[in-house]
Amino acid sequence: MKKLVIKLSLGLFFLGMLSCDDTADGEITTSNGTGSIDEFLEINSVLSELESLGFSEVEREGSSTGRIGSRTAQECVDFAVATGENGTITYTYDFGEACEIGELALSGRVTTSFFIDDERNFEERTVYESFQMNDWSIDGLETVNGRYLFELGEGTFGFDVNYALSQQVSITACDGTSYDITSNTSTMITNSSKTVSVLDQTIETDNSIYTTSLEASLMQDFTCSRKEVYTYATGIVKTVSSEEELVIDYGDGTCDNLILVTENGNTTEIEASELVQFDFCD
Repeated sequence: MKKLVIKLSLGLFFLGMLSCDDTADGEITTSNGTGSIDEFLEINSVLSELESLGFSEVEREGSSTGRIGSRTAQECVDFAVATGENGTITYTYDFGEACEIGELALSGRVTTSFFIDDERNFEERTVYESFQMNDWSIDGLETVNGRYLFELGEGTFGFDVNYALSQQVSITACDGTSYDITSNTSTMITNSSKTVSVLDQTIETDNSIYTTSLEASLMQDFTCSRKEVYTYATGIVKTVSSEEELVIDYGDGTCDNLILVTENGNTTEIEASELVQFDFCD
């Protein structure tokens, strides 16, 4: 089953992937954070809450079956599939002004198109038009361009995906706070690892503007998951606002959940999971 995915965890790499260990239930415990850095770290809880709400759970069936996924088999959803002359497939979901599916209250429109050529180069574009789920909303455009390769052999399996994501979206959280996000990322995923080589991101909130970039590429070693370590093993991310600076160092490749957080020159070693808050609007 395919899904209409709002790729917040993909597009907002620093925020969504700051910690891949989702077992935390405590509050942020960095060193005496105040003001805009606290607000910046709070954005992590925005993304966590979005995903827990089910923004990525609006399901669809592929057009080859001619069926509509269980969540879209509702009278209040105007669903359409179209195939262009070049092979681009476009899915459109129009939830109108009010559409209730289970416990979800949806409205607005989402359109996603996908194209792949014979060389496995692909492009996916997703447009959000006043799309709202319960008390959250998103508008904007995400574009993913890349190429994937599979290699099958006797007893072997090779997998390689390279992609770049460009994002210009506006999010309004359940508490009414607005986040205008512009980002560009470049990522490579193989059987053994995930590497983010480019991360240029600007987030404008009601109070501040945050600019994030890489000082060293992020690398997640999938073999670390055997030790229940799901965050990056190496890489350095730097975020600055008008008055403050936050640097996160994921280490030297050791399989642990420990990171170094340097806030305005003060460094603290913490668990990566401590950078995520939950129950944002409870």
